[in-house]
Amino acid sequence: MIPRRRPTNSIEIGGPNKGAIQQSAGEHLQNVSQTVHESASSLADVRRLLEEFRQELEQHSDAIPAQQRRDADDAAATIEANLNDVDGGRPALRTAINALPALIAGTVVEQAGTALAQAVHALVD
Repeated sequence: MIPRRRPTNSIEIGGPNKGAIQQSAGEHLQNVSQTVHESASSLADVRRLLEEFRQELEQHSDAIPAQQRRDADDAAATIEANLNDVDGGRPALRTAINALPALIAGTVVEQAGTALAQAVHALVD
């Protein structure tokens, strides 16, 4: 017979990692982060994210090293050039979305670039 677990006031998140469940309504919370992943389901969504990424690259061009900026621009250009024929451009799109996160890691445009890469990934898969 399998022993029955006693109900507790904790959340198990795998292995020995447990944390107490706490009521948070009306309390000041610190050091809490939340991540939202927006999944693009259409070509229009991807184009919008591409435009936002390019705007951020332009806006923060002084904060990004020149070669890194050129590489990110090239990845964005590859994505744009292959959006009209997603099926035929699938290999080039995959190459661009695999490279983009590394190209913009640690920069001020990392969030926009990651969102773009995720959206293109959702489109090609």
